[in-house]
Amino acid sequence: MIDFELLGNRGLIELRPHPPLTREDFAKVAADLDDYLASRGRLKGLLVIAPEFPGWKDFAALRTHFEFVSEHHRNISRVAIVSDSPALKMMPKLARHFVDPELRTFAMAGRDEAAEWLAGGDDLPRPSGIRFLRFQSRPLMWVEIDGRVTREDYALLAESMRQQIEESGSISFLIRLRQIDGVEPGVVWDDLKFTLGNLGKMGRIAVVGDKRWAAWLARTGDALTPAEVRHFPSEHEETAWDWLGTENPAKPQARRGIPKHSS
Repeated sequence: MIDFELLGNRGLIELRPHPPLTREDFAKVAADLDDYLASRGRLKGLLVIAPEFPGWKDFAALRTHFEFVSEHHRNISRVAIVSDSPALKMMPKLARHFVDPELRTFAMAGRDEAAEWLAGGDDLPRPSGIRFLRFQSRPLMWVEIDGRVTREDYALLAESMRQQIEESGSISFLIRLRQIDGVEPGVVWDDLKFTLGNLGKMGRIAVVGDKRWAAWLARTGDALTPAEVRHFPSEHEETAWDWLGTENPAKPQARRGIPKHSS
């Protein structure tokens, strides 16, 4: 369950999560938050008060949480987490890789200090072209590309991919392609070196996006790498997640004339 309150006159939203979190919890918060953003445009800050790490009821709840973050983080300037939980205190180090707002943690006794800091969040930061998240319970990464891709952005992603491979021995991806507003010189070469060095460790790759080049990238990757790569339109992202969760001991041979891609 998530108790929440929109403090519209201050441009803040306050969340109080209670374990375990469900996908319905995030749906309710998203509905009210979307109404607010439609009329006001953005929030100065998000205040999360959680004495303990709430956890998720199931994988569907975890996935919905990521989707909620992906769809709303650009409309929030700052995020403050008020908690004494060691796990939540680590969030700023993780979150900087896949969300745009500035994020800080405060002790439970510092709620007023957190609210004061949020009130100063006037300007939205420049969006990063790459956002990503590692799943600790399985060899899977979520990656979203939207904006200009810099070499610095890719270096952070590559380091996280290396860690995932070291820990799990393999890696699969859900790559959500929204818009690419340019790629900094060197990114393509860096990605090629990483891919060639880890060909045998790639599992399934789901490419989600509605642009024609998204489907083309999936077909090209499927033809040139040992990994099984499929394209899914944005409206079928749920199917992509299900496909990634299916056991796949070996990549099947493509049958001529019968495309494997859902598009």
